Amino acid sequence: MTSYLDINVSSILGEGQSPPEEMGKISKILGFSGLGFADFTTKDSLKKLKALSNLPLRAYSRGNLNFDSVTKNKKILNQLRKYVDIVAVACLNRRVSVWAARNTDVDMLYFPDIKMYKQVDKSLVGLVYSSENAVEISVRPILLSKGLRRSNTIGILRKTAEIIIRGQVSLVLTSDAHNKFELRSPRALTSLAYLLDIPHEKAVEAISKNPLKVLEHRSNSN
Repeated sequence: MTSYLDINVSSILGEGQSPPEEMGKISKILGFSGLGFADFTTKDSLKKLKALSNLPLRAYSRGNLNFDSVTKNKKILNQLRKYVDIVAVACLNRRVSVWAARNTDVDMLYFPDIKMYKQVDKSLVGLVYSSENAVEISVRPILLSKGLRRSNTIGILRKTAEIIIRGQVSLVLTSDAHNKFELRSPRALTSLAYLLDIPHEKAVEAISKNPLKVLEHRSNSN
């Protein structure tokens, strides 16, 4: 039986609007076996971990490094790594993106703004491949946009997905849900992946096999 994971959701422990208990309960009903809560910083990570201990599915802790300076990211990475299951770096500029793609202590690259996906090219994907990291595509920009903007968003994400798949690196598909109403089922995520011309098999891997590889990547490097 396939185990599905959405490793980018936010709750009231961080920037989200719903309690983690509600996020976990609904995600379990939708068909997920695990969630990655992007609510963690170095200061209060241990307290937040306790809040996730009684959820009806497996909960993973995710810390996002979202600084536009490599130096700052390096400093916080050393502090955050020992607390969380997943470290993801926001690719705010090319210098940070290249650093993250090369760094084996980073698990995943993500893009907080739709325009930032344009950094994904053959050379960046090659670096990600060498370090065995993953690249995340969130469906949230599609759901939050309308009309021409949505069309442009789909076009950018479609091109990004094509480069990632062609480069044979791990693609991770997430909801980036900030509340219980933004959660999507595994079937809904794969349907949205269809809009991006992601083959069904690759879409399923992006919410099952590849998130597990991200977690194993951390275990293997310890």
